[in-house]
Amino acid sequence: MVTPQTRRKQILRWIRVWRDRLGVGDWKVEVEWDKKLGRNTHGYQVAARCYAQPKYRQASLEFSPVVNTAYQDKEGLEKLVLHELAHCVTEETLEAAFESSSNIKMSKEVRAQFESWVRQANEAETEALARALWKAYKK
Repeated sequence: MVTPQTRRKQILRWIRVWRDRLGVGDWKVEVEWDKKLGRNTHGYQVAARCYAQPKYRQASLEFSPVVNTAYQDKEGLEKLVLHELAHCVTEETLEAAFESSSNIKMSKEVRAQFESWVRQANEAETEALARALWKAYKK
């Protein structure tokens, strides 16, 4: 089994590689380890999360201990890193959707549904970008 230290080195190496490929090589990217990230909407433990701030060209990547157990194959872990970094590119779309809708009057229920839909669409957009890049670079 791979040690957590080795896993961190792998993740940091992939962050360097994919940052350049995504066009965010000049961003400040902080990495935090062993974060308790909770569960996703499907009930699974969250392995990683990205907080991207395109306006400031910076991002924070958080990894939970799940990356040490759930991602035994390198390819799956590298794809996770790519997906999280892809949020740096797709975050502007998410921010634009929320900003452009901020002045529209909606009930709490409608706003919650709208925000949920926008987040789901952003996840789909992010995953599509990550898959396209994976296919382009890993032929």
